[in-house]
Amino acid sequence: MVNKLETYLDFAENDYQHFKFCYKATLVTNQMGAIAQGICEKYLKHVIEEYVIVDNAQKNGEKEKILRTHSVRRHIVGGANRTLISVKTPSRSCRIGT
Repeated sequence: MVNKLETYLDFAENDYQHFKFCYKATLVTNQMGAIAQGICEKYLKHVIEEYVIVDNAQKNGEKEKILRTHSVRRHIVGGANRTLISVKTPSRSCRIGT
């Protein structure tokens, strides 16, 4: 019997359980990468829906837009002027040689 799916967390958990079942049953296909990405996006949308608190209508509209999009990463990572959530990533330095 399938539980009622109502939230992003419900969908993410359901998809993840299916993913694990297929993997354990050696039903591994090329599509598994896309399925895993979809699971991660649903978990991320759950975090946004539950923990991102907005203080005005404009930001609420941006939050709703993010929750409806299929390109969550594009809206999350980037400049603070065009995103709801600003993520700072550390700069990388490379060493050549020893």
